[in-house]
Amino acid sequence: MKRLLNYSGLTLIEVIVTLAVLGVVVTPLMSMFLTSQRINSQSHNEYKAVQIAQEYMEEIKSMESLNMSLLDLDSYNDVNEEHITGDALREGYNLHIDANKLSGDAASIADINWDKKIKISNNIKITVDNDKIKFSDFSDFGEAIFVHKNIKLTLTGLSSDISIDVTNLEDEKLTIYIVNDEPEYKAHVNVLEGKAGVVETVSHVKPSNFLYEINIKVNKDGKEINTVSGTAIFRY
Repeated sequence: MKRLLNYSGLTLIEVIVTLAVLGVVVTPLMSMFLTSQRINSQSHNEYKAVQIAQEYMEEIKSMESLNMSLLDLDSYNDVNEEHITGDALREGYNLHIDANKLSGDAASIADINWDKKIKISNNIKITVDNDKIKFSDFSDFGEAIFVHKNIKLTLTGLSSDISIDVTNLEDEKLTIYIVNDEPEYKAHVNVLEGKAGVVETVSHVKPSNFLYEINIKVNKDGKEINTVSGTAIFRY
């Protein structure tokens, strides 16, 4: 009579070979899985760190005057307005805020490195060519060397709005800072050719506006994850 059942099993060699094959296949998969988990965790930490820091940055920038006591902080130091700091622990993340006042008053920050400073009360034309800045209206303001690429114009004695026509024939951008002593009247800048930018400020007799550089560093478990940086102007 034939045997209907086969009682033979796997030999020891077959078991060893099977385990070896499984080890070769499973080990890279486990390594890839662990690496993926580590990358996902790191990405989540970075995203969350930026999100928390950005929330604080937006709160700071929305302030008219920089006041750390208005923020949700565990501690802060604003005794010295030149350098203001704050610290907070949120959702396992340590935040350190540094607010450093930049040199100069934002309302008169244009006083740095001027090619020319002039007071105007009438329409004016500005031409930049051959490394020189030329000014003209009904009287001739002369010219200045195009070094710092900045011009400061103070509006004074205006009886109506005026126009400023700009022609820049140089590759470098010209920046025009306008300080207006007559806020009821304005200067309309018309860029006829080339690159030019305009920064308008109020008279220095207005409240001082200071420019701050803000850095928010985020750490977790003793490791720096990310830093969010920006600038803001505050009134004092």
